Amino acid sequence: MDKTKIDFIIDLFNDKRLTNQHKEKLFSLTHVELKKLENNDEIILKRLDRLEKKILSENGFTDNPYKEKLPTPVTKRKHNNVKAMLPDSYTDPRNTARFLNEFNQNIVLKSTTHKIDKNLLESLLHELNTNQYDYKVHMQKIQDEFEALTKKYTVNSALVGKINEFLFLKKNLGWSQESLKISWGAQEIEEWCKQNPGKCPNPDFDLNYATCSLKEVLELQDGTPLSTFNEVISHFKGQIEFRDTTDLKKIIKRINRTVFSDFDFNINNVNEGIRFYSDVEKVSQAYKKVIQMCIEHWQDNHSLEEKKPLFNLSLKEISDGTEIKIVFSINHINSVYGKTAKGLDRYGSTTTGLIKNQVNGLSDLTLSAEFPNNEFSKVSLWPKLENATPLKHFSGVQFDFTFYRLS
Repeated sequence: MDKTKIDFIIDLFNDKRLTNQHKEKLFSLTHVELKKLENNDEIILKRLDRLEKKILSENGFTDNPYKEKLPTPVTKRKHNNVKAMLPDSYTDPRNTARFLNEFNQNIVLKSTTHKIDKNLLESLLHELNTNQYDYKVHMQKIQDEFEALTKKYTVNSALVGKINEFLFLKKNLGWSQESLKISWGAQEIEEWCKQNPGKCPNPDFDLNYATCSLKEVLELQDGTPLSTFNEVISHFKGQIEFRDTTDLKKIIKRINRTVFSDFDFNINNVNEGIRFYSDVEKVSQAYKKVIQMCIEHWQDNHSLEEKKPLFNLSLKEISDGTEIKIVFSINHINSVYGKTAKGLDRYGSTTTGLIKNQVNGLSDLTLSAEFPNNEFSKVSLWPKLENATPLKHFSGVQFDFTFYRLS
């Protein structure tokens, strides 16, 4: 649920003209919307839950008689065999960089994520061995090239699935978190091409004809409308590369503003304009999970009314001459890690889920921290290495996500 809806609901609860009975009834009317909240919105859920308890207490109730049980934050579960939950094997994130770089260099595949201008069309027609644009020939060639590329590299399976849906819509599940079903394989695009023979659905301005207009305007969760196929393509490209409007710093600002507005972040060291390939949605999810994990640890040991957790974030580019590393660091400054370094031989369910769903094949992940008993160490969480590296000193708890870009 977006912040606008949350603010509207909370404003209603703060309206002094409403009686407590009215407010209880309001919870019954909003529970459907609240159920749409993702796990990452646990902080908002907790705030609403505390507000409900206060209202009920003031009116002499122990439970709200007007509503179903509100969704509760996901309870942490302890696993005796968390190793079984980790991915079967380490997938090198360098493969993602190579895979997406080749995807972008391949004329046929590049034509699916860019506007087609005269130069690109000329190269594409040469690859298709046709004199004019033909949608069916193009789609067959896209399938051949994509299959060849997926056989060449082992990459994150969710990323491959997302691209597959964008290209072919074979499972009809849609792509992205919003399950968008406008893609190259959509019937709507095929019909447009039939009605406009010789024209590609994503032309650049120099081809002198309009792009395919969608039958219905799509509205993204942030309110952005998509009314043409070129806009759809631009949105997809922003999901596989940090660039321009999907610059990581801009994404962090948006997440902090909408999800973590009660907490303090120093983002001065998050450099803008660093471009690299990855699954933008998965990285955003990973960021929210780590911040949520740090906040929960803090709440277990402190009162938020007493003081708040503080975060330093950084994004930097490092080159050693052979490869370029993009390191995104999240440092919970005023914290000590809850386990000893040796205790990290087994991960909890949150860390395991993070590695399995957001990390493997997209980035490497290390933890540098002050541990109990004045111990300072750096641990490779993924790939999982047995031995920690001792540090002379370290302040706080820091997660480093390392991405790669071809030099």
